[in-house]
Amino acid sequence: MDNFSGEIPSSGNVDPTITGLPTSITVDEDATTDEFDISTATISDPDVGSGNLTLTLEATGGIFDIANDPGLVWTGNLTSEFIATGNLTNLNNYINSPSNIRFRPNTNLNGDNAASVKVYISDNGNTGSGGGSKLLMGTVNVDITAGNDPPDL
Repeated sequence: MDNFSGEIPSSGNVDPTITGLPTSITVDEDATTDEFDISTATISDPDVGSGNLTLTLEATGGIFDIANDPGLVWTGNLTSEFIATGNLTNLNNYINSPSNIRFRPNTNLNGDNAASVKVYISDNGNTGSGGGSKLLMGTVNVDITAGNDPPDL
């Protein structure tokens, strides 16, 4: 019998990943223009090819204000769930521009870890068998700096 060494190709799907997510960001209380800056993050998927990935952000304690991008199909402006679908390059370009995603905390919410955003990615089952699940990549805590509210009269 001959000895064989090497890798046997797999027809399975390799899950996408996101590296470099920040553990926390800081916004101001009652802010409407503070960036949800995840520009340090990189989405990767070795077998997505020309297929599309779906990025999902789910917020607790606030909503997203989203900039339009013609390279993505997205939903969720001014809601607590933002979903964007596009190719790997367009998604990475989008998240690497901090001004594309803004976080508006709930009124008068403040404190360390007062809000949070769960970050998910899916390759939509593009290559091989399996895949397509919405995978939790991490949670970004949102620290909210207290503002000086005017007195009630």
